[in-house]
Amino acid sequence: MDCAVSALDNGHIDRIYILTEDDDVKTPRPEIQTINVAGQHFFDKDGPNATKRWTWMVLMKAALSRVFPELDRVLWLDCDTVVLHDLSELWELDMEDYYYGMALQYDDGREGKFSEGDPYYNAGVLLCNLKRLRGMRMDHLLINCLNNLEYAFNEQDAINELCRGRILDLPGRYNVSDYTVPDGEIWIRHYAADPTWGGTRFD
Repeated sequence: MDCAVSALDNGHIDRIYILTEDDDVKTPRPEIQTINVAGQHFFDKDGPNATKRWTWMVLMKAALSRVFPELDRVLWLDCDTVVLHDLSELWELDMEDYYYGMALQYDDGREGKFSEGDPYYNAGVLLCNLKRLRGMRMDHLLINCLNNLEYAFNEQDAINELCRGRILDLPGRYNVSDYTVPDGEIWIRHYAADPTWGGTRFD
């Protein structure tokens, strides 16, 4: 919940949705709403990526255009992120030719799946062009591949592979982690791989 509260307090974001697997999750603010996706029909919970590394819930990143059919753009934040600065400029970025905006990840996250020299991106902070994903049926392709092909890093690998050339480079400040390429500022701190993360640390 710290991620959602920090986005409201620091990011100038006025609506937060948390995807859950039940109806009993309590939120501290009316601007934070929950959506129960336990009955979703997009992903087979016994599929090749459903229990690999993380739970099947991470696969929902690839189905956001279906979860939010009325929206054109959303920002996905993993639960181990904290927002420290205004994110308003993300909504002004020209995304017309891109499916996603993502920050670059160091090469060692690929495990040999991607060719040397190809950019590889981290999906912990994901700016999603839902309108283009729907219009080009890329959401359908991502869901189908995640249900039928095994990926080392689940949805992150699928997005990198299938959307290559149509991912907008986000400045590193939007996803500062042990995996991503920094640019000297911290606007979103992502505690991926950080053993000190306990859900309440702001720095």
